[in-house]
Amino acid sequence: MTTRDNILNAAEEIFVSSGFSGSSMKSIAERADVAKSLLYHYFSSKRELWDEVIQRRVSQAKLPERMIEMVSSIASEGLRAVRSRKNHTTYFEFLRDNPQFVRMLAWLNAEQAFPMDPPLEMRKEVIEKLNELQKKGVFRDDIDPRMFVICFMAI
Repeated sequence: MTTRDNILNAAEEIFVSSGFSGSSMKSIAERADVAKSLLYHYFSSKRELWDEVIQRRVSQAKLPERMIEMVSSIASEGLRAVRSRKNHTTYFEFLRDNPQFVRMLAWLNAEQAFPMDPPLEMRKEVIEKLNELQKKGVFRDDIDPRMFVICFMAI
């Protein structure tokens, strides 16, 4: 395991147990068994470290790909896809399979430390797919893909 991965693992543990506001770069460094200055070599701030922990968890779960698959299925099959339940539970399966992620988001929401945004890369990929589906006439063009993603992620 690389030093960076070790730091990310330690940060995730601290964020899950203490929340964003209750954690410190010092406690993360201690958990990772590295010097605090080394943390700043890899991450310029606690917020940057937080964002990377979230992004890593989302990437590991392949959530962007799963969301795109779900949106494509619903867009092409309409209500049949929703009724079949084959894809529309993707986001909820992700939450079920990633309790640490859910706990981190719950801490963040309770603390209101900063606005909760779905990870940027995931939003971009899903928004691009929705734009593509709009051009093909499969997804309604009177719906703003960006707002659709934000609203869906808020559920």
